[in-house]
Amino acid sequence: MHQWPADRLSSNVTSNATKIAFRNGSSEMKGELHSRLEPVLPEWEELYGADPEATPFMSAQWAQAWWRTWGRSGRPWIVVVRENRRLVGLAPFILRKRGPLLVLGPRSRASLRGIDLLERLRGK
Repeated sequence: MHQWPADRLSSNVTSNATKIAFRNGSSEMKGELHSRLEPVLPEWEELYGADPEATPFMSAQWAQAWWRTWGRSGRPWIVVVRENRRLVGLAPFILRKRGPLLVLGPRSRASLRGIDLLERLRGK
């Protein structure tokens, strides 16, 4: 796991997303945590098309259908990574209530083998 020096990190909370920014050489990386699908859907679909290893279950269209059908037991938590403002990574999670606890996990048990992660390869 890579650790980022505290002097390179900053954070900002907005109504739609929690954001963390850091610099890596000449690149500026930003992480965002979205609690709604809609703000990231257009970029999600574009990133899906750019990831040669993406499966149909990683598309924005599938995510919308999944949330309408099975996502009522929790709320979406979409991790977004940007490099120089361009979307380069995305991972959808669900935040569910289990007794007195909130549990963050993959959207379904089928995802337990791995996290649905979309990424843009450098230079693409």
